[in-house]
Formats: sequence, C-alpha cells, structure tokens
Amino acid sequence: MKNKIILLLHLMLLLPTWGFGQNAAVKLSAYKKGDKQIEVFQSYMGGGGYITGIVQDHQNSDVLYARSDVAGVFKSIDGGKSWQLKNSGLDKMSDNYCHSLAMDPFDNNVLLRASGDVRNFKFIGRLHRSVDGGESWQLVKDNLDYYGNGPTRTYGELIAFNPDREGEVAVGSFSEGVWLSEDKGLTWRYGGLKGERMGSVQFHADKIYLSTIADAYVHARTDDAGRINGQLHAIQDFRRDNQASIYVSEDRGYSWNVLYANPDLPAICEMIVMDQGETILFISTTGVYRSDNGGKSFAPIPQLPVESYYRTLTQSPIDSAVMFTAATVATKDGSIPIYQSKDKGLTWQLISVGCQPDNLSTFPDWHGTDPNMIADSRISHIQPDNADPDKLYISNWWGVTITDDLGKNYQGNYFDGIGIICCEALLQHPSRPNQILAGICDHAPMLSENNAESFAIIPARHGPARIVCLSKFNPNLMLYTAQTKREKGKLYRSMDGGQTASFVWQLKNMNYIQDIKEDPIREGRFWLYLEGDAESEYNPSIYVSDDFGATWDEAVSNPFAAQNSVPLNEFKIDNDLNPIVNYQYKNGCGTGQLLTLDNFRSDVIYAGEWTSGLFRSMDGGKSWQNIAETLPFDEDKNQVLQLVYADPYREGVVYAGFWNSGLWKSDDFGDTWRRIAFNDIFNYNISSMSINRDTKGNEMLVVACSNHPLGEHDTALWISEDNGRSWLDVYDYSIGCSRFISVISDVVHQRIYTATAGNGVFYFDLQPK
Repeated sequence: MKNKIILLLHLMLLLPTWGFGQNAAVKLSAYKKGDKQIEVFQSYMGGGGYITGIVQDHQNSDVLYARSDVAGVFKSIDGGKSWQLKNSGLDKMSDNYCHSLAMDPFDNNVLLRASGDVRNFKFIGRLHRSVDGGESWQLVKDNLDYYGNGPTRTYGELIAFNPDREGEVAVGSFSEGVWLSEDKGLTWRYGGLKGERMGSVQFHADKIYLSTIADAYVHARTDDAGRINGQLHAIQDFRRDNQASIYVSEDRGYSWNVLYANPDLPAICEMIVMDQGETILFISTTGVYRSDNGGKSFAPIPQLPVESYYRTLTQSPIDSAVMFTAATVATKDGSIPIYQSKDKGLTWQLISVGCQPDNLSTFPDWHGTDPNMIADSRISHIQPDNADPDKLYISNWWGVTITDDLGKNYQGNYFDGIGIICCEALLQHPSRPNQILAGICDHAPMLSENNAESFAIIPARHGPARIVCLSKFNPNLMLYTAQTKREKGKLYRSMDGGQTASFVWQLKNMNYIQDIKEDPIREGRFWLYLEGDAESEYNPSIYVSDDFGATWDEAVSNPFAAQNSVPLNEFKIDNDLNPIVNYQYKNGCGTGQLLTLDNFRSDVIYAGEWTSGLFRSMDGGKSWQNIAETLPFDEDKNQVLQLVYADPYREGVVYAGFWNSGLWKSDDFGDTWRRIAFNDIFNYNISSMSINRDTKGNEMLVVACSNHPLGEHDTALWISEDNGRSWLDVYDYSIGCSRFISVISDVVHQRIYTATAGNGVFYFDLQPK
C-alpha cells in the first residue's frame, strides 16, 4: 500500500455566490418523436475546438462561417459577435472534423465542407453540400480522406470554387487525389494526383493551383507533439517521399504540370496567386516565399521571421495589393505577430506593435486580456472584412477574435457560442437539482445554477477538470481534478461549492484519476479509480477516503493486481478509441463511468477495465472477483467496456455498456447478465446512461449512444419510462452527429442533459403532444 496522503484543509461552508450571465440557451431544433414533442437547446456555454478557418459571405458582410477541428461548422449573422452550430443532417462523428469550407461566389446559399478523421490507421473523408446557407447539409461524395484535426488542418482550404466560371469546383483530398465538379458540387469526376498530400487549392485566371506537403513536415510535427512512440508515421500518414510542390492545371483538371518543387521545403501551404499567375506567394514552415516570375523561382521574404512556421496567408477582398500573415511565435518585443503588406507582399509591417492588456476587451475570464493569449495561440486564419478595410477576423485555438482598427484593439465578444469547450463529465447536484456541474478538458469545472441554461467557470480555476464529484451528505463539497496524462495530475477539494479549493493529491507520470464516487451509504467516504503503470508513483488501483476526500488510502486489495497497466491496452483506449482528438491521451474521452456502488447494500463496489473485465467487491475492497465471464469483451472487434452503472433505485441491479456490443443488465449483482434490446436492435456504442425518479414514482431511464469510426452505429438517445420494457429514440440528426460523453435524466423537468465532445452541453426538453 502506498503512503497515506495527508493534507490539512481550512473548511468553509459557504454557498456559491458568484454571478452567472443572463444569456439564454440557444434553441437548435424542434421535432416530434413518438408521443414526445422535443425541443433541443445548446447551453450558454458554447462549444468548439480549434477554429481553423473563416469564410465570409460575399453579399452580406455580417454573415460568417467558421470551421472547427472537432465541432463542425459555426455561423454568425451579426458580424462575428455570436455564433451558432450548423451541423444539421450530418450523421457520422467524423463529419464534425471539418478540414475545409468554401462558399459559392455566384450563390451565397451554397457551401461545401470537407470532413474526416483517422482511427486505427485508417482515414475517413466525406464532402457535404448546403443550399440554404449552412442550415442543413447533404452528402455529395464519400470514400475520400480528410484529417480535420490533423497536422495540416490549418493549411488553407482544399475546396475552391472558380470565380470566373459558375458551377465549377475543385476539391483536393488528403491523399485521394483531386476531384472536379461542374454543377456546384452535386456530382464529381476524378482529376488525378492520387497519393499527393495536399495543402491548398485555388483558381486564378481559369487555372487551378494546388500545393502539396512532403513527408518531412507531417512526421516532424507529430514527433514534436509527443504522440505514442514507435507508431507515429503509420498513425499519421503513409510515406510518399514526395517533395513539396505547386501543381497547375490549365485544362480544368484533366492534366497537371509541376510549376515549382523544392526538396528543401517540407511544406507549401496556403497560397496567393495574382497578376495572371505572375505573382505568387506561399507560406511554409520556414517563412513566407514570393515569386514575381510566374513561379519559376521563389525567394523568402527577409522581413518576416523564419524561426516559426506560418498558418495563414490572406488577401484583402477590397484591395488585392493588401495581404496578411501571422507567425506562430510571438515577436521579441511581445507584439502580436500579425503582419500586413500593402504592396503585393514585397514589404511587411507588424500591425500590433506594443499591444497591451488595455487593448483587449470582452474576452472570457479564462482568456483574459494578456496579448500573449492571441500571440501564442496558434493563429490559424486571418479573414479581412469585405466591407471595412480596417476590420479583421482572427481564428485561433480559443475562438474568433475581431479587430476593427487594424490591430490596435481586439475584441473577443466572450467567444459567444464558439469558445473551446470539450466536455468530460456532467453531474446534477444530488440535493440542488437546478445545479449542473460540467467537467471540461480545457478549463476548470463549469457550473450552472439554472438547469443548464447557462454555465460559468467556478472561481477556483484549476483545470483541466477531467473528473468532477459532488456530495449528497455535504452539499457544498466538490472534488475535481486538474490533470493531463503524462504531464500533470492534481486532485482538488472545495468545501464552498467551488469558490475556493485546496490541493489534496499530487500525481506524477502515468497516474491518472479515472473516476471518483461518493459512497451512497457511509457519510464522508469516497472511492477513487486510479490508472497507471510500472512507471507510476502510485499503484493503479481503487483508493478510499473516509474524511470527505482529504486523505486517501489504497483499498485492501487491488482488482487490477494481475495487470501491468491500466488501461491494459493503452493505445487502443487512450489514443485511438476514446479521445475526441485521436492519438492524444485522455482528450474529451468521457471519464468518470467505470466506478459505481450499489445504493442499498453497503460495501458493494464495481470497477470496470475496458478490455480485461468487470470487477466486483462485496466487502468494501478487501477482495475482488471478475464477473465478466459472459460479457462480450473482444478488443479485436473494439468491443470494450465504456460504463458501469448501478441502478440508484434497485438493489443488486447493475448495467454494463459496451462499445460495439450494446447494453447489458444484471439483476443479481453481476452474477448473470442479459443483453438489452432497443426496439429489437442490440448493437450500439453505449456512451452513458442515467436513471431518475420523482417523488411520485415516475421514472425515466436514458441511454446515450454515439457514432465512431471504430463503431459505425447510429447516434441515439433512448428513453424508457417503464424500466426498460419499451424504448423511444428521441435523437434527431437535425442537430448533427454529436458524440455524447455523459448524460443526465431529469424526470421532474422532463429534460435530458447531455455533455458532448466539442459542442458543449445540449439539453432535450420532452413534452407530450
């Protein structure tokens, strides 16, 4: 047993008193399912990931679209001050990983988006089309490959409409070649270049220009990102051994010629082509390059620093001689590294010299007014306004920032609707049902005091808050983590509902808190599920606290004693199957669902391990038994355990939810199991479940199911009001294809709360017809 961790805390019994915004939730959809009239809302928390591109409506400058690496497409109708999701009609999780977005220059209602992901070394990609300004999307081409959250996600657009010929579109893919359309994207023909890794596509003077990326950049970047050792190259991409090049087609994509190639450049990214092709600029990992001889030769622009690569190069729609770019490293004097050229890229100047905190306003508290939050936040795109020459829209890691005085001042508009929010967990307070607590993988916990209509980060701002836990015995107690696997891990305790928090437990190396649960019978006792391996400071095991989480001891015996690590198959669980961002440890993975306790019989504990079994203790952790003999564990088929859930109203009833093998139920503490059918369908990816009962005995059981590239099952939100005898799926793809992380059933309010990976918190209001 490890040494006991002891920390003296100053206890405070204060109710939370900080103010919450008055902004209301956003209504996303309304529809009927069975006998239910359903309205779906997105909480005023927002959603999003890395905002990797912006497109402005050429007819209405107040309308903009933004693409995200994990959350799909957002639309603003008020000049970027607020944003709403626009993913209606998408039915695969990978459709949210938007790699490129473009608008038809002849019809501002027509848009195309390219999306895709990679899992288990396989790429997925599809093209969708909208004819109503992004309000709905229809599939027009599949069997492509895109990498919306990969290393080339900020490299400019892979979709280009011909501004000189109505209906003509060229689309590059990640490696499946070029595809052409002559009917605004309805039908497609292959245009060659299969096997090239493409960075950007554009039309100029009725020619198509296409840039490519060599192996060196992709693999150097993934090495720097610290992904899993020994498998980097195979995970991210196959080798092509091609050099970075610029291709050009003069016959609408029927043939291609190499305009320029450079074996010393790892990537040619976003381009500007002008003057009938005589002037060309491109960005790379080593600066910005310019040609004034039609691409025969390029020279780096000496005024722009070369110690960091560039992610954006754009041209003003008002004055074609005006261009903008941004470096990824702040300048030596701390200026925001956004540069402007007024002479077609010949000379460049910083536009935000000496930017100070007073020059930043209306940013969320977690962002603040530090100019470095803009300077060092991976600026991915600069969109010059098409009506105001002094106005720029800037997308980065956090959201969309606006300057309307050419870089003197910046406004964040509180990242209304678009701030980076990937949820990890969702809890309803056991004695204050209007309070909903969300664990967030990029911030401290966020708390709602109005039934999830709006959320605010708790004042005790330690994060990322992967795990959160509330107490029914002490309503002001909150336990939560601030942890990133392989980097840091701390457990915090708040005795005043999140106003303040004290540090409880420091974790190192591979230790990671997977779950924390309050003992439903013994006041003051909490249980903790700790992951780890041989390099970890503490054993991967179950831990217990008898003083409201102040000190922790390892349980008498360890259910995982026979394993050398938890997870046993770390690559599959932590890097491939569970994360919202593939091959990143514990990123939007849905923690907090593998530890549960029987609500009626003391000392009955269940602890699940994804691929090796479900363990039960009937004596408070003194001994464990693997009760998974008849459960469908099969990691080769990606049939892995996702949740263990004890029925809060029935002794001995416990559920086990699997990826690729549905939901299983036991009425005898896990001795025997039977599979649950949802209207005669068994095979779903079970993401989360919740059971709630009101004082009159009315009950609602909710099971959330997600789509995934390694489990191509429908997204669903099943409810049962008769203890599982009949089911109704209340989900509809009019809100897109969200990946559910956590779900809460609230029968009193006839509401279902869902935490998503990338889209914040949705809630579904159920009303009879």
